[in-house]
Amino acid sequence: MNYKVTTTPAVKQTIVVTRKELWRNYLRSWADVVMDSPELLNNLTHFQNVAKILCVGELDYKIRQLFRQGETVQLMGDAMEYIDTGDDNTLVEIIVTDGEKSVVVNMNNISY
Repeated sequence: MNYKVTTTPAVKQTIVVTRKELWRNYLRSWADVVMDSPELLNNLTHFQNVAKILCVGELDYKIRQLFRQGETVQLMGDAMEYIDTGDDNTLVEIIVTDGEKSVVVNMNNISY
């Protein structure tokens, strides 16, 4: 064996949020962004893509795409204080719910 393994205890933050609340957070954030950069209204493709994932059809794995693409800040709002802790010993998972269905977004799928 040519390697060494060190185990460090970690804190795990689990955030549970509804799909509808993610949409509300995104709309609040979008409103602020557009006030600062109204030219974004010229191309709403990105906004429409987010809306399709959050508002249309069944909740599925596609929700993870939004977090991978860096939409985390816009989707999570005030909960960012639990996600972007700056502590390497903090693990984060986000559970998105919609009725009886849920999708887990693990730390490796979260970009911001």
